[in-house]
Amino acid sequence: MAKLNSTACTLLGFLHDRPMTGWDLAETVQLTIGNFWNMSRSQVYRELKTLEAGGYVVGGDRGARDKRHYTITEDGRVAFKDWISKEPGQEIARFPMLITVWFGDHLDQDDLGFSLGIHYQRHKKKLEFMQNVMDETDDQSTPAARALRFGYFYEKAVVDWFETLPWFGGEESSGDEPGEKRPSQPRKPSDFKA
Repeated sequence: MAKLNSTACTLLGFLHDRPMTGWDLAETVQLTIGNFWNMSRSQVYRELKTLEAGGYVVGGDRGARDKRHYTITEDGRVAFKDWISKEPGQEIARFPMLITVWFGDHLDQDDLGFSLGIHYQRHKKKLEFMQNVMDETDDQSTPAARALRFGYFYEKAVVDWFETLPWFGGEESSGDEPGEKRPSQPRKPSDFKA
């Protein structure tokens, strides 16, 4: 059996529930684990081809708009069980917005505030969505509900952080007094030593 990546194995996990099309899988990923697991539609379709070629899923006949439902095979169940049983790796965080904030002293502050405002509104909408999902989840003790709570608390933390910033009503101060030179930003490892 070929070694499968995390994206492929995640799709196998969703296929345990029922046969799904690539479109169904992409939508399900976005609406459920999309707040903490990034997967594009192109990745979904690419991995489905790999899974089918490896015998981990079986694709049904092509239907309307060339859609195919994929069903997990016994080999797929075994591969998923092997993958999900392993110690999860260290999370890798990539937040492009924080790179912009980190180097924000190189930007016009109105432009920075405008850019951050777009992200702020996105996260507020995601927080509202996650709250609605949690409110509609009958059993909060399921593994899926526990993972969804992470998505909710993540979005809440991000919105709370935004609201500490001066553009969004926060009282954060630059520490500048008239005529006072602003301290330089920490940029190299030695700047972070105690």
